[in-house]
Amino acid sequence: MPRDRCPWIKKQLAWDHRIGRSHAKSRRMILVNHIWPAFGDRKLREIRKAEIETWLAGLPLANQSKNHVLYALKVIMREAEDAGIIERDPTAKTRIFGRNYAARDVFTIEEIGKLFPPDPVELRRIHRSDDSAVMLMVLASTEIRAGEWRALQWRDVLWDRQALIIERSIKSQSSEWEIGPVSQQKGGERLVLLPSRTLDALRSWREKTFASGDKDWIFPGRVAGMPIHGTAVNDRLHSAMKRAAIEANGRNLVAHSLRHTYNTIMRRRLPEDTLHALTGHSSRAMSERYDHPQLTDRLRAIEGARRAVEGLLPE
Repeated sequence: MPRDRCPWIKKQLAWDHRIGRSHAKSRRMILVNHIWPAFGDRKLREIRKAEIETWLAGLPLANQSKNHVLYALKVIMREAEDAGIIERDPTAKTRIFGRNYAARDVFTIEEIGKLFPPDPVELRRIHRSDDSAVMLMVLASTEIRAGEWRALQWRDVLWDRQALIIERSIKSQSSEWEIGPVSQQKGGERLVLLPSRTLDALRSWREKTFASGDKDWIFPGRVAGMPIHGTAVNDRLHSAMKRAAIEANGRNLVAHSLRHTYNTIMRRRLPEDTLHALTGHSSRAMSERYDHPQLTDRLRAIEGARRAVEGLLPE
């Protein structure tokens, strides 16, 4: 069923819940590939919680993918309960799966150089688009988390101080996304230094993007007003790795590997407390005021890392 004809999506949009086309497509694929083959010939009132959990446990998928299947089934069951088709949603107390991600591998400093060559023609050949190049460059040179880079807005760039303010994070939910402050468990608000090349790439990208206002997303999604989808970065990274001739066989190299790479390189170049301040591993509370007087003051504490940060990308 086309997205604009789905009653459930229409209802979510009416309540101002953001449902992007890629999100709707992924839920549709889960329905077709997993839920319908398992329960398509069953009456909903016959399906029990224990049966659902046994079925989910047996799916040949990573735990996070199993959770996405469960979220899609929850939508169906909640709608059926609301419509009076079933008396009780059997997924209401179905347990979610813990994460079982494989350990991330890291890029070598030579591979980072291959991904981000200083020659602009070669950089364009590898990444094919300006937004892909600058997006991955930001990830490689800052170690910010996925939800944090998706939530970046142009007002977060301190152009004259060559730094980024990290104060928001996007959290993906089962049927929508929401934006909130960076949790104290993840270091709270912080500043990260930008290499000159990354700052120049951001400045060039702002001149080209259609969303260049202070409160616009630096990396907008395909739907107006929405940030980029979280899965886009891995697709772009893997394509760039192939064009850069980076060997990936037997290695778990994903976008999050860039965060691990940054930490691995910088641990050998910086004092531990400076590294924690850059990566958000510190638990110190931060000011929530927009002008961030405490945050900008803290630049003095991390300016000593400037030379190490500059060395991340080849000139």
